[in-house]
Order: sequence, then structure tokens, then C-alpha cells
Amino acid sequence: QLHGHAVMANASFDKERGQWLALQPRAMLEASPYVRTFLYHDFARRLSQLGYEIEPARRGEGFGIAGISEEIEEQFSKRARQRKAFEERYENVFGHRPDKRRIEQFIRDNQGTAEVRFRAEFKAAFGKSPDDPAVAAFVIDWRNQKLTEISTPEVRQQQRDRLGENGMRAVDETVSAARASAAKKGGALPAGKSLKDAARMGLEHCLERTSVPRVGDVLAAALRFGSKQIGDLDPRTLYTELNSRSGAISDGYQITTEQVIEEEARVLRFAGRTRGRFSPLGDASGAQLDVLDGDQRQAVEALCRSRAGIAVLIGDAGTGKTHALARLDEARRHATGAGLIALAPTTRATAELKANGYPEAATVAAFLASDRLQEGAIKRAVLIDEAGFLSTRQLAELVRVAEERGARLVLVGDTKQHESVERGSALRSLIDSKLVKPESLSKVRRQRAAEHRHIAKLLANGQSLKALDAAEAVGMVREIPDARELFASAAKEYADALEAARETLVVIPTWADIDRFNLEARAELKARGLIHGTEIEVRGSASLSWTEVERCHWQGYRSDMVLNFHRNAAGMKPGDSATVRQVLGDGIVAERPDGSLATIRRKQRGAFDVAEERKLAVAAGDELLFRANCPAIGVSNGDRRRVASVDAESKAVTLAGGKILPANFTQFSHGHAVTSHKSQGASVQRSILVVGPESIGATNLRQFYVSNTRFKEGHRLFAHNLAALKAAVASRSERMLAREFVAGLGKELGTLLAEVERAKASATATPSASDTLAAKKRETRIKELLHEVAKHERRARTAASFNAFWSQLGGRLLPERVQKWIKGRQERREKQRRGNSAKIKAMARSMRKSHRVA
Repeated sequence: QLHGHAVMANASFDKERGQWLALQPRAMLEASPYVRTFLYHDFARRLSQLGYEIEPARRGEGFGIAGISEEIEEQFSKRARQRKAFEERYENVFGHRPDKRRIEQFIRDNQGTAEVRFRAEFKAAFGKSPDDPAVAAFVIDWRNQKLTEISTPEVRQQQRDRLGENGMRAVDETVSAARASAAKKGGALPAGKSLKDAARMGLEHCLERTSVPRVGDVLAAALRFGSKQIGDLDPRTLYTELNSRSGAISDGYQITTEQVIEEEARVLRFAGRTRGRFSPLGDASGAQLDVLDGDQRQAVEALCRSRAGIAVLIGDAGTGKTHALARLDEARRHATGAGLIALAPTTRATAELKANGYPEAATVAAFLASDRLQEGAIKRAVLIDEAGFLSTRQLAELVRVAEERGARLVLVGDTKQHESVERGSALRSLIDSKLVKPESLSKVRRQRAAEHRHIAKLLANGQSLKALDAAEAVGMVREIPDARELFASAAKEYADALEAARETLVVIPTWADIDRFNLEARAELKARGLIHGTEIEVRGSASLSWTEVERCHWQGYRSDMVLNFHRNAAGMKPGDSATVRQVLGDGIVAERPDGSLATIRRKQRGAFDVAEERKLAVAAGDELLFRANCPAIGVSNGDRRRVASVDAESKAVTLAGGKILPANFTQFSHGHAVTSHKSQGASVQRSILVVGPESIGATNLRQFYVSNTRFKEGHRLFAHNLAALKAAVASRSERMLAREFVAGLGKELGTLLAEVERAKASATATPSASDTLAAKKRETRIKELLHEVAKHERRARTAASFNAFWSQLGGRLLPERVQKWIKGRQERREKQRRGNSAKIKAMARSMRKSHRVA
């Protein structure tokens, strides 16, 4: 293709600020999805202006042009074909797909660089150098040198040769039709749809999973979900529309809303107002505290003395939180005659509560949806186990129920383990606010051996690298660069454990690597006769984890997608699965299990999850993992069940215990391994962690902590790349809370005002150009921040003071300079109000006087 390269200065003029700015590489990289989507929309609109008819892309992002066939597109996608072939060659040699960085290296490497890179990579994986035939077979399609001299006619002739006679005719017809269409339309850009709904959907999509998303992510989502077809939105004014939304608070890089702030603030207000308002939580004299260790007993006694509306128990993994809670329940029952109402965010944690003395335990979602359960909480204490999984919305709703029913909350969890999938880290927000004093357990009890407890303690303290070194020292770690050998070795260890009847849990961070392990594990178990007999193919499904906005974006659906229902809707009941048969403009048509059709529209969006169909081979001895509740057979999300037998004729799958898997239930997969999220709360004899090539990017300190602390007696870690693993778990990543974001605005404002004062103190008669530019930048930024802070001032008028409102958000007092500015602003407004009042009174006197004269 004929193209040119341009070099330009890293400088962009900002009209709003009236100054030149440099682009930041990291921010540019993070905004690349938005930039790409922006360009697609803008390009599509301009092609429409030229008369071309735009149609959806055949695959992936982007769009197509009506009249240009798939064959023509393939002819001009040579580099894409080479990249796909490279990915296949790479997987054949190394046993796994190349990551994004490796693909980028292939795209830019010349022959010499490609050979050097392959030889080094091969030796690292297999411990030996590749022979010349292997190098020659792998290093092909390298990047050729650019042609330095070629004329435009020559380029066009090569393009025509590639098209052929039929292709050239199709292109000519498409161009002619476009010119005729443009002449009729007059060459105007197509009118864009309203951006208001697009901005709303972009915000809702991003805020479902995070409290403070990046502005670029919100803009990309707005373009994606706000349009019915690419090009029907004018993206140039979307940024302005987003920032002008009522309740939106942004610093230009990140954004949140007053609704999210209010969720966090409601919890903190309740915690602050109810300190000392209740009777003691329990009577310790009525509990068997002699069965507890020292720190457990101390924590239970302190909780019993608590008179707060929210009591918190924090415990590291394996410290005996469940054992201590049983004694707290006894103390509560002795004091009031009624024990704790037990809840948990996940079905697995709820099942653990039921197995440990709380037969009426329910999920948080079920409690919030049931008036009956809420009525039962009047004047009671509600225990929430695994509270680290609570989102800010869920905890705010629990607080609402507590306020209405006169109840109190007892939160138990660990802020260092996994957080909620929904936005907000509710438990961390509460603890960091200092409005509650949590009791804590830190003595590790789960692991039997002293060296294992030492490793668990290091992980609890965030010292992941020291924990890895200690694990290596006791022989728990195996690094295997060959991906095929990695999964095969882990599968053999797993099969050895099953053969010896040892309880074993395999944890793998990603579903892609879990699928690979399941293949190896099933092959190994078949070879040993642990999976045996007839094998049948059954229909499973894998969730796409769509947000509510995605579930209403009908253009994103494809035929044969699976809708897994968890509520009654459209003639479906919880556990049923329907198949998408037709996509409408305002909904979809799905086939029910009985063959009848149902139309699904926006009002049913909260009743189902969207998944892709997966065909699974199942035989006796297989392990199945349930990824949703199956009420028909009493199985919960996260449960694993062994297959007792299968029937080749009826395709029936009988589970251990005699229950038959419902034919219309698809939310399961092979269960020889689980993710760390599914494993949290589990306690088993032995565990295995496998970190394959697809899992490195998904590994972090939280995941690593959970995965390596499930065992009592033994544990083994299989790693594809130990150096990359150490880099991934070296630092802790925390999701920003909305109140932390707002506090950051105030802190930045205070710093800028301090800089202004220092600049005034050191000002000269003739300031330099750099001083003038710096002052202008500060002035612009201060105006932006004051605008955002002023929003909170307006919301705070009903409170005693702005600082009181700020404290409700969990932040400290505003910087003194910011307080001074706010006070000055209020004084100026009051002075203006008094002046206006005086003018009105004078005008009234004048009018009365004129009336008397008349």
C-alpha cells in the first residue's frame, strides 16, 4: 500500500486553557481504545459523506463498505494473515499463544532480529538451541525493508493486479454508486444522534465495576453502546457532553458521580451516628470461650462489648474466623435469646455458614430482595461473612435495611483477599475511615507445618517475594518454561493425589489456562482408569460477564449465544437456559428449553447472564464445576460434583448421590480446577497452583495470597515464568474509592494555592516567560478544581459546615488554604446578598414615595 510517514513535535494546543501541552505516553496508551473507536466513528461518518454505505464489520471492531466483498478484504490483509500464521507457529512450538508484546515484536522484526529472538526464546524454554531447520521453519514472513523508490502509478498497478478483473469491477461499481449518492445528498455530513444517552450508558457501564473509571474508558464505552451502527454518533463533542452531565465529577483524567460518593457516605454516616447507640453485642459469660486461643478470645470479648451499629472482625486467611464466630453467636444468643442472622456475598461462603451452625444462612442478594428476611432482622444483629466481597452498593443497601429495621451489622472478612466484582471496596472504605475499630486475628492456624504457616504469614503481610523465596527453599515451587510440560506435570500431581484419595484443590487464575489443564488432567485420569466408560458430549456454557448496559446493547448479540436465567422472566425460571435465535432492533428472540420462542427486551435485563455455548465431553469419574445455582438438584454456584455415570442414548448425566443433571441447565464446566475467586473460603488438605502463560497477566498479590493459603498439609506451585510471576505479585493494587478521588482534588487544590503564595512571595518586577506560563497553568488548574469542589459545597449547604460534609466522606479536614478560599467565597456571597437586599429596599422606598406623590 502507498503510504507516508510523518514526524511531529509532541505538542498539542489546548484552546480551553490557551496553552501548548505535551501528550503523556501512559495516558495515550490507556486512551487507545477510545482513540481507535473515535477514529472508526469519524472515518465512517466521512465515508458516508462521500456517499459510501457503511455496514457492520464481519469480525472484530471497525466497519465494512457495502460492495466490497470479504474476498477483496482478504486480498488486502496480507499482514493480518501473516500475523495469524505466526501465532499458530508459535503455539505449535512453545505450547501456548504469544502475548501482545511478542506479536508486536514479530510485526517489526527483520530477518536477523527475528532469528536471534527465536533462538534465545527456544533455549530458555527447552534448555537447548534450535537446529537450523527449526529456525528456518519458524522465522518466515519477517518485515521487509520499505521500498524507497516507487511511483504512484506502479503502486496502483500492483493493487489492480492483486484485485483481478472481477475485484476491480466491484470496486469501480462501488465508487460510482458512492459518487452518485453523494451528489444527491449534497456532500453534507450525516446528522449525529443525541450524545446524552451515549454519555449516560458509557458512565453506567464503567461505574458498574469501578468507582472511579478513566475518562477515556467511559468515552470509548459511550461510543460503543450509544450507537446502533458505527458512524451514527458525532464523537467530537462527546467529551464536553460527558463533563456537563449533572452529578459528574472529573479531573479530566478520571471521573465519578455524586451517586457513587453518596453510597460510600451513607455507610460512613451510619457508622459514625451509631457509635455507642446500641446495647453490648453479646454476653461473653454465656459462651464457651475456653475453646479459643488467646487472640480469638480477646477478639470475641471485644466484639461482645461493642455498642456500635457496625462491628468488624478482620482475620488473615486461616486464622480461625469461623471458629471464633461460633462463640460470638453463643454470646449473642445468651444476651438476647436470638443468635446472629448469617449472610454472605457468595453462595459458596453461604454454604460454609450453613455447614458451621447457621442453617438459615442466605446470600446478601437474597436478603436484600426478600421483605420476609428483612422483617426477621428487626432489632437483630446481622452477620456478613466474607465481607471483603461486598460492593459499596451492597453495603449501602444493608445499611438502609439496618436503619429501617433498627438492626446492627457485624462484618467479618479480610481486606487483603479478593474484592467485589461490582464497584467499590466497601470493607476497606469503612476501616480506612477510622469510624470503626476492627478487632483482628493474625495467628495462622490452617497450615499444619511451621514453614507453611511462615509462608502464609508473609503473604498476609504483603511480602510476596519473601514468601516465594521461602516456598522455593522448602521445595514447593517448580518452574517449567515449556507450557505443555507445565500442564502435564501439574496434571500428574493432581492424578497422584486423587489416586491416593487425598483431598486436593487445583487453583488457576484464568479460564483459558483452566481449559488447558482440564484437557491434560482428563487424559491423565483416563490413562489411570479414574475416568472410565462411555463418554458423551453435553452442552455447557461460559459466561461473558457482560454488564447491564452490555446486556441491553442488542447489536452485540449473535445467534446461538446462551441466556442463563437466575430470576423468573419471559417464561423462564432460575437455572433455565435459552438460546438466541434472532436479534431485533430493540431486543432479541430466544428459544426456551421446550422449543417455544420468547422476546427479551430491556425490562428483563436483570434476569439473565449472557454466555457462549461450550460442548463438553463427560464420562464417569469426571468432576463438574457448577458456575451458577441449580435449584432443581440443590447445587450452589461454586460447588463441584463427581459424575457417577452417563447414558449414551438419553445423554443423561447422573451425579454422585444419584441426582441427574437437568438437560436444560448449561452453567457448568469441567471442575478439575477452579479460579482463585471460586477457591476463596475453601480449606482443603492439599492444593496446587498453576500459573501458565495466559495467567501471568491476571496474577496479582490478592490472587496469589488466596491461591497459596487454601491448604492444610501440602501445596505445590507450578510456574511457567518465575521472574514474570515475581514481578506480577510484587505490588498491591487497590481500586480507588470515590471519596479518595474527591479528597485528592482537595489535596491538589491546596498544593496549587500554596504554590501561588510562594510565587507571590518571590515575584520579581519583570517575571520570566517560564514563570508566566507556570502561573497560567496553575490558574487554569485551580479554576477547574474549584469548579469541582464547588459542586460539593452546594451539596453541603444542609450540613453544619463544608468540613463536616467532607468528614462524612471519610476524608480529613480540607487543607487550610482551601478552607480560607471557601470562607472568602462565602463572605463575598453574603456581602453581595446584603448589597442586593439594600438595593431592593431602596428601590421599594423610592416606589412608595413616588406612589404617595402621585
